[in-house]
Amino acid sequence: MFLLRTLGTVEVARPGMRLVPQTKCLALLAYICVAGRGHAIQRDRLLALLWPELDDAHARHALRQALNRLRAEVGPDAVLSVGHDAVAANRERITCDVSRFERCVGENLLEGALEYYRGPFLEGFHVPGAREYENWILSERSRLAEIAARAAWTLAERAAASRDHGSLRRWAGRALECQPYNEERWRDWVRCLQEIGDVSGALLAYRELERRMRNDLDLTPSLETRNLVGDLLGIT
Repeated sequence: MFLLRTLGTVEVARPGMRLVPQTKCLALLAYICVAGRGHAIQRDRLLALLWPELDDAHARHALRQALNRLRAEVGPDAVLSVGHDAVAANRERITCDVSRFERCVGENLLEGALEYYRGPFLEGFHVPGAREYENWILSERSRLAEIAARAAWTLAERAAASRDHGSLRRWAGRALECQPYNEERWRDWVRCLQEIGDVSGALLAYRELERRMRNDLDLTPSLETRNLVGDLLGIT
């Protein structure tokens, strides 16, 4: 059984073996596994996503080559043909960290889910000339980061309720790692620190948000965030 890793690390692996297929092959496998979610993907959809610059005949040839290369590296039955017009991942041959992550979340196994979420979806991965595919990556990256952040914040809230401040900080930190510029999440964290009596920590959290937004985005926190901090901490 191969595992396709797309969260933080991009590779295909099984015990004792790691593969990093050619870019288009990896892009193809990622889309079939993640977007397909166990269902077949139409070949025409794959052509439009990954070979938009080619005419139909050349695009179909490129897809056949990519599928043959994947089957040669991962296994002849890793990607199955479904009729003449679609393909699907063979879930008995290959699984994906996104599927495992989402299954754990659905079963409320949040700590287990966050073990799979090791970083942004397909971080640093690009497919030149495939704008629609790149847009799909960005959309999935945002969606999965939101799910991971919610899972981590739920764990933080559970820790707060049990007065486990060490776990509270750990899981709140994970939530903020998942969405480093989400002001709503930062406001929650400032409130939480203020409620447990760590006023200096709340101020430091706000200053960290300011720093990140200024250095990374050339922005400042919103008026809503500034007002909250002013009300809670007495600063402007």
